[in-house]
Amino acid sequence: MNRILTILAAGVCALAGATAPAQAAPEMSLTRFECGTPQAPVAVNERFSDIYAYGDLKLQFVYSCYLVKHGDEYLLWDTGHAMTMPNVAPKVSLVDLLAKIDLKPEQIKYVGISHYHADHTGQVNSFPSATLLIGKGDWDAITSPKPAEGVNFKPFENWIKGEGKVEPLAADKDVFGDGTVIMLRTIGHTPGHHSACPRSTSIARRRWHRLSASKRSRPISRRPSSSSMMRATSTNCRCFRLRRSNRRGGAIAAGSAAIPPYALPLAVAS
Repeated sequence: MNRILTILAAGVCALAGATAPAQAAPEMSLTRFECGTPQAPVAVNERFSDIYAYGDLKLQFVYSCYLVKHGDEYLLWDTGHAMTMPNVAPKVSLVDLLAKIDLKPEQIKYVGISHYHADHTGQVNSFPSATLLIGKGDWDAITSPKPAEGVNFKPFENWIKGEGKVEPLAADKDVFGDGTVIMLRTIGHTPGHHSACPRSTSIARRRWHRLSASKRSRPISRRPSSSSMMRATSTNCRCFRLRRSNRRGGAIAAGSAAIPPYALPLAVAS
């Protein structure tokens, strides 16, 4: 009798497992924001090549921020220049750009900061309710009694005072807990530099968007080819072609040919 009941129970469990619906993957998309005003092209060798490998090549910097939609949750990656920054200030604030796609600052769950320089942190104070994700080395520099030159600490006052939630990261972080977006520890440019890596099976092969002051979010027609992508074996995700090496043994720091120079998707260093 006990054996019969055991067999029946096993059958019921097997049937339940067979009929249970699979959990749907979250809807994901990536939107690029213009977060600064480009200036005249600059020589690549002076900034990015210690062996002067690029001759007289000059490129125009652009300043980018990125919004990752993960179901009903949002990650904002970097916040660009402040609206008060001379010459390079954005023409439209991040808050106003978000409003174009019907989002309010309080809907941003995470603000991820690649590093503490002013062209990546200028508008972070517009998102005081978001959880701040930042490398521990950079957070230590920001909260130092005497921050060093180049550490843009003032916009972080909300988190420094303990009025907002912050996660100082000493290692990589799976942002949404499902492997779709990984923050990679890529120290070198700054003590706590991180890069964001979207898995190719989620964002990179789905919807890419640009958003400028004059245009609503729209799909980007050209996506990175498989040849322009590189595997990060430590996290089993794909990142974009490198411009600079900050990580030993197959560095991940910056790069892509998908968007014009210096609109380097998610993993950026300047």
